[in-house]
Amino acid sequence: MSKENVEKLISLVVHKASLIIEQLEEIFLKKFPSDNPKKLKEIIIDICNAFKDEALKKGRDPSPSYDINTENDLKLIVSQLLSIAHDINYIEGASVEKTPWNLVQPFENLSKELYKKTYPNVPIILSPELDYNFHIIPDKISEYKTSIETRISSQKVDEIFAGKPDDIFIITFPGFEKSNIFLQSILGHELGHPFSDIFLEQEKESGYLSEISDAVESVQDELIDKQAKRTVISIEQEKTLIIREINMIRYIGLREIIADLISVRIFGPAAILTAYEYAILLSLDNLPEPFTGKYYPPFRYRIRKMLEELAWSEYKDKLNDLSKKNETYEKIVDSIFNALANLQEIASNTKDGDSNKDGDSNKKKHILRIAYESIEKALPKVATFLDDQIKFPDLKESIGDIFHLCERISYDLPPNAIELDSPFEPNVPGIREIINAGWFYKTAYLPEDLLIKDHEKYLEDFKRLNRLIFKALELSDFSKHYENEMKAEG
Repeated sequence: MSKENVEKLISLVVHKASLIIEQLEEIFLKKFPSDNPKKLKEIIIDICNAFKDEALKKGRDPSPSYDINTENDLKLIVSQLLSIAHDINYIEGASVEKTPWNLVQPFENLSKELYKKTYPNVPIILSPELDYNFHIIPDKISEYKTSIETRISSQKVDEIFAGKPDDIFIITFPGFEKSNIFLQSILGHELGHPFSDIFLEQEKESGYLSEISDAVESVQDELIDKQAKRTVISIEQEKTLIIREINMIRYIGLREIIADLISVRIFGPAAILTAYEYAILLSLDNLPEPFTGKYYPPFRYRIRKMLEELAWSEYKDKLNDLSKKNETYEKIVDSIFNALANLQEIASNTKDGDSNKDGDSNKKKHILRIAYESIEKALPKVATFLDDQIKFPDLKESIGDIFHLCERISYDLPPNAIELDSPFEPNVPGIREIINAGWFYKTAYLPEDLLIKDHEKYLEDFKRLNRLIFKALELSDFSKHYENEMKAEG
């Protein structure tokens, strides 16, 4: 390894680290709705400075080494800097130019409430992405620590992360949907994924794998062709591969379903209405495909589980009483009943893990059946786990408040105050109630058949409703912030 090559690599480290710092400083000339992106920025800048110092130290060593290890160390540092540079996109996306600031604070407050027991020192960052996808990126701090701890001293690593968050969860959403509040309750699903991971980690010792193995053994003759010529793998090896595929289908299925159930516990009916609107863009019946890496559960099954979690029948008495109050309430009750009855019918059309495709083999059908039977068996444990982890008040108890908010919308007022007790001292609703009010009103007064009749008027009314919901989130957050400050001052 030549001196010139080492010096070139040192130069690349310094230049790229400096470029990252420069871009971050430039980005923070913009406005941000939260301090959370700044927390990530500070960590990245500290890492970049540490990498610069490490590279320059190698070049200034009185007895410099130009061997292959030095080259590899410097190349790895450059590679890690390029990886870190990618996260600049998440930080820039969190600025008010790209993420509505009246969405950020309510969701941050929601995450603090959701994570206060399990992740008390883990902030979230909301950021748009180009793909049409919602996604959570956890373990960002752990990822950084792992990438630098072999490159710089442990003392320096401790200095970088001292006083910093335990982790940062980055949650992305489709950028061009940023002004559509009616898709944003999917973020409740993303907030739920860390709990899915906790449950699945705890469950590893539960013995379900032996049950899967026994189930495979019971239909082994249909799963494995014992007469086939075997030039690559044995029967036992094939059985092991089948068990692994069943386990992966089960793992991904449970991970998504647990997050779905959490979204229902957070957003109630709105979570299901949003899930259906998102699912219809994709497919309701894309079953897992063993041995292809496609493990996600079909949306029809997921919506069925969400409806079971909602326990809609328990809402009915409350809603029937509310429908008697006035014509607005009656129209909304009828519309919500019809919408959820339609979803019940859609969700009940297929059996769990069943394949209705004539071309599917018995092998695939057995694999899916075993995987989904195991998922069903785990769900009571999931319910117990969620009862312990998720402590949000039941939205059924707020259903009257939600309808009052719908009435405000009907008068072209933001649904940010509940004046049932006193118009002079209204209660302040949270993001859960406000988003449900938006969905209830949209379901009743902006059904899709109106769009077909007069799409221009429909789109104007939809924009108006969107603006009212966003304004309500803004005013609600401001009121709660003011209320907390007044309490702090005594």
